[in-house]
Amino acid sequence: MAMIGPHDEGYIDPEGIEMIYKTQWKVSHNASRSAIRLIGPIPKWARKDGGEGGAHPSNVVEYGYNRGAMNFTGDEPCIFSEDCPNFGGFISSTTVIRAEFWKLGQIRAGDMIQYRRVSLVDALAARASLDEVLDIIESSLREGKDLSSVSVKYPSAIESDDWGKSIISEREAEGNQPSIRYRQGGDDYLIVQYGFEQFDLNHRCRVTALESALCSTATPSSIRTHLINTVGCCTTLTIFYDGFALSRFELVTHLQALEARLGDLSTTKVPCRRFRLPITFHSREQDEATARYMANQRPHAPYLPDNLAFVARNNALTSDQLKHIYLTETFMAVVVGFFCGNTVSLPVDPRCRLSAPKMNPSRVFTPAGTVGWAGSCMSIYPVDSPGGYQMTGRTIPIFDLYGAKPGFAKNRPWLFRDFDLLTYYEVDEEEMRDLLRQWETGRWLWSWEEVEFDMEEHNRLLVETKEEVKVIRERQAAAQEEMNQAEEESLRKWREEKDKNKVDDATVEKLLDDPSISTVEAPVDANVWKVEVEEGKVVKPGQGIVVLEAMKLEIAVKVPDDTTTGTTVEKLLVMPGDTVKAGGKLALLKRT
Repeated sequence: MAMIGPHDEGYIDPEGIEMIYKTQWKVSHNASRSAIRLIGPIPKWARKDGGEGGAHPSNVVEYGYNRGAMNFTGDEPCIFSEDCPNFGGFISSTTVIRAEFWKLGQIRAGDMIQYRRVSLVDALAARASLDEVLDIIESSLREGKDLSSVSVKYPSAIESDDWGKSIISEREAEGNQPSIRYRQGGDDYLIVQYGFEQFDLNHRCRVTALESALCSTATPSSIRTHLINTVGCCTTLTIFYDGFALSRFELVTHLQALEARLGDLSTTKVPCRRFRLPITFHSREQDEATARYMANQRPHAPYLPDNLAFVARNNALTSDQLKHIYLTETFMAVVVGFFCGNTVSLPVDPRCRLSAPKMNPSRVFTPAGTVGWAGSCMSIYPVDSPGGYQMTGRTIPIFDLYGAKPGFAKNRPWLFRDFDLLTYYEVDEEEMRDLLRQWETGRWLWSWEEVEFDMEEHNRLLVETKEEVKVIRERQAAAQEEMNQAEEESLRKWREEKDKNKVDDATVEKLLDDPSISTVEAPVDANVWKVEVEEGKVVKPGQGIVVLEAMKLEIAVKVPDDTTTGTTVEKLLVMPGDTVKAGGKLALLKRT
């Protein structure tokens, strides 16, 4: 059972929304406590692109994620489970209700699931039924009763066609106060959005003020005690609350009252820190990550093999001009979180703001310290992790697991805070390796100073540069249209290549009629990373045939030990980037 998500209307075409509920989705082998990848049709999008969020229509300005959501990374959906990231820049649609979360822990690779649309009233009723079931089981266990004799009613939803909309309330802009939309995110999440998918540091300032006011002691205890967590981003505040104990209406009413009290924040001065960070624009580890992506996920794209050159072209710049922006501009941290304190920042000067699509699909590996760009923002990857931002450089990692290194603490193992200001100076790859060794051994000292960010001064800059920015955006739009067309052509070519290289089942069955032919099969559901042999070549026992990748683990599939001398590869049935099921045929071997 699932509710309408925060990004349904206006993001996914009505036909695409209906498709979500009519489809039987297959659970991919890429499923864990952080996300459950689904295999199924591509939705019909309601937008041509993601605006300032990125080139793909699934891209949005970063916001706090809600658990249970169907999140689209490009055209590929997943369900956010218990340990999902707390923010990101992809839309979230249909959201599994809290009463059904236990099912997410039971599904396995290969299972089929189908959504049933319900309302908030239905979701809370199902939750009450589930709590009743759990109370009966708990009581029976305490009393030593045989659970097989316990009769419980499975929680079901009330039949209702009043499912509501993504936006449950909104207010138009008033003077220097932006428009506000309140978006539902299941029965436990609410997203407050300022403006509409546009990066504006005034919005970030307002998010910070709203978050502080909501979490203060001035908030009635009937609300404050049921708040679980908040995630502030550049234009949104995501609120995680106990929807069973706190009514959504009461929460929204209080938030609307807070807005009236906040008033005009356009002249505020915000205390912050200014950092000076080293950056290298070439890294062997990033080259290896790109090679792995091209071998295992997508062989060609406009952003391959040089992400930095692509970001420059996408903004009508040369690579040197893009590097100049990094080395002369100031960036503001607009959100810190996601995974181990990942920091997303925005150029303070609107003339230096860039745009780039996220990789489609996103990478399964990104080196720690990677400085990436996607949508309108720069991001620093704190640890080795998956990611979709274009890799443009590398700096010092900004997360220390034990909080023991200078600049970190045990209760705060990440470095940056919202509103921190970041600047860069260039070092070569060898210098960066030396600095990384200093960081690893606890000898690296961060360079920073306490400053104030003046919103009034920033707003004057926005007015003074308005016409210049307009010309820059027009130039960028022309370049981005060219890159978008190149991406569409690349995707078409890639899909045709995959279809062309598939070996049809009839051919395989005909070859298997030969008793000298044997199969090599996949031990698990996985992606094909490498193919290490060629057709017609002689192989020997224990020799590697294919390397699979599942959940970031590499699995070598080898020639069986009982293979006879002179055996050759008759037919390869997979290529890098393919997805295979457990027991699926990888290759055919022929005994002589």
